[in-house]
Amino acid sequence: MSQLFLSRTKPSVLRLPLSLLSPRTAFSFSTTCSRHKISDPLRILFCGSDEFSIAALEALHREHLSSHSLVESIDVVVRPGKPTGRGMKTIRQVPLKSTAQQLGLPVHELNTFTGWTPSFEINLIVAVSFGLLVPPRLLRLAKYGGLNLHPSLLPDLRGPAPLHHTLLLNRRHTGITLQTLHESKFDHGTILAQTPAPGLPVPPDADLPTLHNLVTPPAAEMLIQGLRRGLHVPPLQPVRRQARGNEDEDEDEGEGEQKYAHAPKLTKDDRRVRWRHWTADEFVRRWRVLGPLWGQVRVPSPPFSGVGVAGQKSSGSSRSSSSRRLILENVSVVPFAEVDKLNESAATPDTDGKRVVAWVEGNGKDAVPDSDTQVAYFDSGAGDGSVLMVPPRGGDAYLRVAKIKAEGDKSKPATRVLLPLSTEEGPA
Repeated sequence: MSQLFLSRTKPSVLRLPLSLLSPRTAFSFSTTCSRHKISDPLRILFCGSDEFSIAALEALHREHLSSHSLVESIDVVVRPGKPTGRGMKTIRQVPLKSTAQQLGLPVHELNTFTGWTPSFEINLIVAVSFGLLVPPRLLRLAKYGGLNLHPSLLPDLRGPAPLHHTLLLNRRHTGITLQTLHESKFDHGTILAQTPAPGLPVPPDADLPTLHNLVTPPAAEMLIQGLRRGLHVPPLQPVRRQARGNEDEDEDEGEGEQKYAHAPKLTKDDRRVRWRHWTADEFVRRWRVLGPLWGQVRVPSPPFSGVGVAGQKSSGSSRSSSSRRLILENVSVVPFAEVDKLNESAATPDTDGKRVVAWVEGNGKDAVPDSDTQVAYFDSGAGDGSVLMVPPRGGDAYLRVAKIKAEGDKSKPATRVLLPLSTEEGPA
C-alpha cells in the first residue's frame, strides 16, 4: 500500500471520529470471541509511511490520550527520506514522520532492522504500509507480537498495492483485514478481524483517492476496536475466511465473487499501452488509476512521411530504430452507438477515410517490427483536435484521446501529433 506516488492526485484523507463508525458494520470478529480479553497497557512500536498509516497512528494516539489505560506509549519507526527532484538534491520525507513529530511521539529512522534493538520496552508492534518485514527477533521480543492492517479482504490482493489493483481488476467490493505479522512473509498472518462479506461496495468509476477515503476510517476503527477487545492477547482466535480458496500462488481460484489475485508493486511499465490486450474501458480504467499512459509509435519511412514528432526528421533507413514515445494525457470512452447516431444526424464529418498508426508492442529489446499493432483512428468531430481510436482488443466502444504529449515536446491536440505518424486508409 505504499505506491500512491503513481496516482495523479494525492489522496485527501477523510478523517472521521471513531464514534461515527459502527464496528458492527465495519468488521467482524471470530464467532468464538464471546468476550473481551484483558491486555497489559500497550507499549507500541508503530511502523508506517503513508496517509493510510497516518490515520491508524492518529487513532492510536487518541486512544493514548483518552481516559482508557490501554495504550501507554507509542514509538514510531519510519524509513529515511529519499532524494528526489532535479539533481536529486531534495529529500522527500515519508508523510508519517511529520505527523509523528506533530503528535510529540519519538521517531526512529531505519532503513533496516539489522543490528537494531529498541532501547525502550515494547510489548506490541503495529506495522501499517511499512514495506519492511519486521524480523522474528523483534516480534518475539514483544509480548503480543505484531499486528498489521491491510486494505483488502485477505487472502485476496496480498501485496504492496491492494488499492490500485482493486480498481485495475474492477473489483465490485473491497474491505479491510486486521492480521498478525508473519515472521517471513508479507500478508500471511493470522486474520483476527475483517470486513464482513461481501465487503464495502466500490463506487462506479472510483479513483484512487475515493477508494483510499473509503477504507481508511474503518481501518483505523478496526485497529482500535480490535485492541479494546484484546484480539492480540493469546490464545489468538482467527476469523473464519469468508470465501474458500486455495492459498497457493499457482492455484488461486476461490469460490467468492472472483478469483483471489495478487497486488504486486506497480512500475512505469504498468502504464505502457497494450493495444492487443485492452479494450477502451480498460484503457480508461488504467488512466484513471495510474495517470497518463504511454507507448511507442513507428515514424513512417518515406514515402509516407519524412517528418517525425515535433518536427524531428525520421531516419527512414532503419525502421526498427525509428520510433517515438507518446503519452496519452486525456482519454475517455465513446460507445459505438453514440458515434453512429451522430453520423446519422450529420453532426460529425464523414469517417470513411480512417488513418492508421503503428504502435510498438514491447519496449527496448522487445520492440521488434513484427510486433507492431496497427491502430485505426479518425477525427472525433468535436473541433478540439481529439481523435477516436479503435482498440484491436475489441469491445463496443471507441477510445477518445484528447491530448497527446510527444517525448521532448509539449502537450498538443491528438490530431496534430498523430497526423505526421499516420498512413492513409487504415483498416476499419
